[in-house]
Amino acid sequence: MKKNKENLEKLIKGRTKINPPGLKYFLDVIIPEYYPRMRKSISTIDFADRVFSEFVRLTYVREDGMVQCCTCKKRFHRTVIQNGHYKKRSAYKYRFSMDNCHPQCETCNVFLSGNYREYYLFMVDKYGEEKERSIREDNTTKKLLDYDLIEDCVNRHGFIKEKKQRLIDNQSIAEY
Repeated sequence: MKKNKENLEKLIKGRTKINPPGLKYFLDVIIPEYYPRMRKSISTIDFADRVFSEFVRLTYVREDGMVQCCTCKKRFHRTVIQNGHYKKRSAYKYRFSMDNCHPQCETCNVFLSGNYREYYLFMVDKYGEEKERSIREDNTTKKLLDYDLIEDCVNRHGFIKEKKQRLIDNQSIAEY
């Protein structure tokens, strides 16, 4: 893992002229947490996806650790629920947008390919028809820079750690 981490560090530093704030934290804390047994070819976007997915799930979690699927409305534990994208992940402009990402169960997200009929109704209900249409019809592109991805990971990781600790504290209080 140490060699892979060094290779990733060289790759990131080679791509960016200015190292993002939090690069050391990203390399020393976030990478080992999300990829304990690191594969050879992992990009910065893989890390950003993992961190953002957990960020979305924890944003919608209730105090009992359960999250409601946005399409089928069933409740699942936060570790089972997934990050569903209304507009596909290939649309980089909306890949890490909170307006485009919501918790979905595996059945809706994978087996029903996003369950778009129900997702459409959820989006209209939550944001209104005009905003839903603007997200759906927007075809502008955006380039994702390693600098921005690393900075976002570091910023979101603080929220994730804090929220997980609150859930652990609530669970231990409920056991008494």
